[in-house]
Amino acid sequence: MPETGELKRVVFWALGVAILILLALLVWPTLYRYDHIDIGIGQSYPVRASRITGQTEILYPDGWRPAKNPEPDKPPAAEEEITGADLANVDARASLIGASSPQGTWSGLRVDVYNGSGLTVQEITVAMTVVNSKKQPVMTDRPYRMKYFKIDGIKPLQTGQFEANLGFEFTQGEFWNYKLIGAKGTKD
Repeated sequence: MPETGELKRVVFWALGVAILILLALLVWPTLYRYDHIDIGIGQSYPVRASRITGQTEILYPDGWRPAKNPEPDKPPAAEEEITGADLANVDARASLIGASSPQGTWSGLRVDVYNGSGLTVQEITVAMTVVNSKKQPVMTDRPYRMKYFKIDGIKPLQTGQFEANLGFEFTQGEFWNYKLIGAKGTKD
């Protein structure tokens, strides 16, 4: 019969091995491998891939959805300029964002877009003009090209939002206006 000290040592090692096996099975590796996708403007979405099936899912605000794999036979749709009546049906409403001080300086531009065109909008270009309180031009028709930060673009008859850093600080007392001068999209 084994001695008490040796029995304790065997039980201690057996218990330690059992705990390591349980940790290996229950804690690591987990069922999913987690990562993220950067979508620009400082935002990202969590992504998880099943270690068993390889299925990848993206966490959108409404929950986990399978990632769309591009069809190998079908090339991605080419972006094309949206012109004429289609461009006239893209409604853009801009506002300044990023108030950074009590004096009221803004550093960003947000453009809310309604897509009334027949294409999925992926990109817009907005021209901005700024004049000071004496009505002298500070900046004339400066273009801001903005990519849509979500993967699938703004579908026809839907809305979306674009943002850009101004590259300068707009202060109170200055006046500004904007116009949509271009857009690119894809046919579905």
